[in-house]
Amino acid sequence: MFSRITEKNIPYFIILYVAFEYVALGKFSAVPADDNIYAEIPYLAANALQSPLAASWYPWASMGTDGLATGFFSLGFRALFAMLPGWLAFQVLAVLPIAAGVFGVYGLARYRLGLSWQASAFAAFVQGFLCSRGVIVLVAVPGYLPMLLLAIGWLLDRPGRAGRWLAAVAGTLWLGNFSFISHLVPWPLATVLIWFAVVERRRGVRDWLIIAALSALLFAPRLSEISTLLAYAPLSALSEAREQGWTAADQFLQFAITLRDNVLGRSWVNFVCLLGLVVGVMHRADRPSAMPILQALLAAIALHAVAVAVKVAAVEALPFLRGYRVGYLWEGYTVFIALAGGIAYGSWQSRIAARWASGSGWGRLLVSAPALYALLAILPIKIDNATSWITQGNYVANFESPVLDRLAARLQADAAPWRAVGISMYGVTMNAYGIETIEGWHPLQGRRFGDLWRLLSAPQGGSADFQEAGSQMGVVRRQADAFDPSRLESAVDPKLLALANVRYVVSKSALTDPYLKLLDDPGVNWRDLSTREKIFASLRGNYTGRTSLHVYELAETLPRAFAVSNVTVQDDARGVLDALRDASLAELSETAFVDRADWKAGAPPTDYAAAKPRIVSRTRDEMLIDVDAGARAFVVVSAAYSPYWCASIDGTPAAIVPVDRALMGVEVPEGGRRIALRYRAPDILGRLSGGGCGAT
Repeated sequence: MFSRITEKNIPYFIILYVAFEYVALGKFSAVPADDNIYAEIPYLAANALQSPLAASWYPWASMGTDGLATGFFSLGFRALFAMLPGWLAFQVLAVLPIAAGVFGVYGLARYRLGLSWQASAFAAFVQGFLCSRGVIVLVAVPGYLPMLLLAIGWLLDRPGRAGRWLAAVAGTLWLGNFSFISHLVPWPLATVLIWFAVVERRRGVRDWLIIAALSALLFAPRLSEISTLLAYAPLSALSEAREQGWTAADQFLQFAITLRDNVLGRSWVNFVCLLGLVVGVMHRADRPSAMPILQALLAAIALHAVAVAVKVAAVEALPFLRGYRVGYLWEGYTVFIALAGGIAYGSWQSRIAARWASGSGWGRLLVSAPALYALLAILPIKIDNATSWITQGNYVANFESPVLDRLAARLQADAAPWRAVGISMYGVTMNAYGIETIEGWHPLQGRRFGDLWRLLSAPQGGSADFQEAGSQMGVVRRQADAFDPSRLESAVDPKLLALANVRYVVSKSALTDPYLKLLDDPGVNWRDLSTREKIFASLRGNYTGRTSLHVYELAETLPRAFAVSNVTVQDDARGVLDALRDASLAELSETAFVDRADWKAGAPPTDYAAAKPRIVSRTRDEMLIDVDAGARAFVVVSAAYSPYWCASIDGTPAAIVPVDRALMGVEVPEGGRRIALRYRAPDILGRLSGGGCGAT
């Protein structure tokens, strides 16, 4: 087999080896957990169910959020999941960056640096290795950027060729559409700048005008998301979850840690490549190709230090920058590390060939040693993927469960909208079935919802981690002595679930709370299974969909829209949360708690009329509610508050008041009949059409 490997087919062998589990298993391959499971796939799969390209509001997770504020709601991502089955869309997003990275680096090494095909293949393998993390939105920049550099370089060589323009523009738009926004803006520009200033050394004005135009085009597909993120950043809790209290010294310490991690790399691959590059610079024959890459890496480090200094200077004026990680620069810099590996391999190959007879067994073995090391270095990643395949399940297990299909059908048949919550599982995976959940996470999750989530998931004074350091919104993580998997109350506060319109509870283990009605019984209790039985159950689920799930119905749940008789004003947000914690479900159904800073209408009345709001129409960006009250009423809508929701009553604009910390409330005057809630996204198109209502 190895005798058939040639210069023409070596990239294909590399891709097959690096992405083997995806290519071999296809639909049944592993879906590495992390962002794939608790964010990207369920969000994009759910979005494909209804108005996939038109609507901005995403109602399925965390009581609703703006999809454009997630960072992975580009037109490209949404269109891909709308056109392809979810599993195939995931496969494309997992394998294509690896393939593009391999071909791109191979082309740069072979045709721009003039390395041998064997050295170019080694560089391509290193790039494939660095692109094999498996988180579909995080491998885009290191995967697609080398191919873009190659396309731009060829365009600059012959700018009169239409085909080269087409390739460069297509590559730019593809990278712009299929990257996580905080990894795209503005970090790839640093790599483009360094490559053409230091490595290819372009000096002509025309060349740099072309580079500038393509760089601007890189961000053009994401302008709506960028403007939405800027609008939501001040409302998020990210700046409090990350780097809170950090000093300038802490920022530069993080710079040093990031530098160390990228110099060493996984399995020391980066270090071996960089060490070989330094050795190559020391030898005259390798210096012409090695020196530009070394200079590029030094420039990259300097630019990283400058970016940290700029962040330190600006973070006081723009606190949300604490959540913006400058270290993402290194995702584009992987191309320099891979090329350093190719130069190192070429230097090693020539030195060994000169000293040992190229045809001898020892000579061939020594020449192949770096390649063998690289082949072995990727095995820990393969082992991690296999472990995830068994413990977390694949696409079929998570997103084709017959149990959750039945729950989705039940919810669809019900005229009233209800939510679900998952216990001891990634509840947000239910979004892919069209099931709305209270769980859900993305980097700019609202501060208000974060406060409510922490209160909801810490019913006995415990603590549930807010997103950071491997934890995420919507997954309850509790210490063993504080969590009883058989009791819902040890994980979440049932009355706050009811307030949040949660009617269904899905759990891997059987629950014993008396107010739960069992609807779907798998016949096995997960916590009673042995390790061996759990492994076999997980393996079966990878081909049949997960079946070891219990589905329960809460005895009492408040509807999506309900009227209260009282509005109680609290001194601050902490007072609202304390009131929610201490109130009974009956009190929550009758009283809305409001922060004094959010109540603009003087002392609220204490005699709002009894009413029965009824949702008569509901789309992603609009909700129509009929109110049958003869006197003034106050309606609470169990959906995440955003200042970009607008209300009108019988056509007259009305204010939306944040109530119960994270929900929406609307006061209906006497004689009012219909409340219309419409979302006006704060993106460029939304602002041009008059988007945005009210204060933050």
